[in-house]
Amino acid sequence: MEGGGGAADGHNDRGKFNHFKVVHMKITLFLISLIISAFGIFSAKAFPQIPDQTSNSLRNGPEQKGAFHTGHYDNLLSDLVGKSQTSVQENIDRAFDLLFFGNDSTQRVYYPDRINSTMGYIEDIGNGDVRSEGMSYGMMIAVQMDRKDVFDRIWKWAKTHMQFKDGPHAGYFAWHCRTDGSVIDSNTASDGEEWFVMSLFFASGRWGNGSGIFDYENEANGILHTMLHKEDEPEHGRVTNMFDGKEKLVKLGFVPTTRASMGRWSAPGPEDMLISDSMPGGLR
Repeated sequence: MEGGGGAADGHNDRGKFNHFKVVHMKITLFLISLIISAFGIFSAKAFPQIPDQTSNSLRNGPEQKGAFHTGHYDNLLSDLVGKSQTSVQENIDRAFDLLFFGNDSTQRVYYPDRINSTMGYIEDIGNGDVRSEGMSYGMMIAVQMDRKDVFDRIWKWAKTHMQFKDGPHAGYFAWHCRTDGSVIDSNTASDGEEWFVMSLFFASGRWGNGSGIFDYENEANGILHTMLHKEDEPEHGRVTNMFDGKEKLVKLGFVPTTRASMGRWSAPGPEDMLISDSMPGGLR
């Protein structure tokens, strides 16, 4: 399934994209992640659930709890638009196949690594590079589509090329790399780390934990520990924590250039789970 056209020709032709196509595909990639989350493709076994203690009246009232707590996932296209689950699933599958396995030069954003076939990356097709937010979005989409092969390739690429092994940024990820894996900018962007953590926890819930870098829960907790406790490390320098523990929000922007707390870059509602006892494997 890794085909879709000649990779070399595709990379040469990709510069011919017009602005509309670039914007369209970036927006589509992000929307798929949000749409799939709303549709509740996960089975009850995909991610550990907290028993539902909420009555239907509370679920629909001002004190309603989210799907993580209730185990109930609304399908908004079925509930509000009247689309059948079969129709919804067919459209999701079609969009996924196009963006991950479509034509090299006009459709896909996921590419197998050209040297190591056990790795892959999500390319920013407008700039011809790789960014941590796109990689982590790609992992979230892969786990929700139950594509462990794609998930593991993207994660291995990010772990190999983007995560710092030592120095002030150790444990964080370079936000900006070339498609050959070399780092363009050694700063780290908080949205990438947050989505890496959530997608790894989801992978642990859906597939269980493997060994090494595929012990998903251990890897997620390692990143999360760094996000919460970077400033406790003696060698952190100017590099800061990524979480505002009081506000339970990820700090906006590039670490270490900002300390502002904003929700704009947040994954769908994980902050309170990630820094509370309710998270499976939860780190305090």
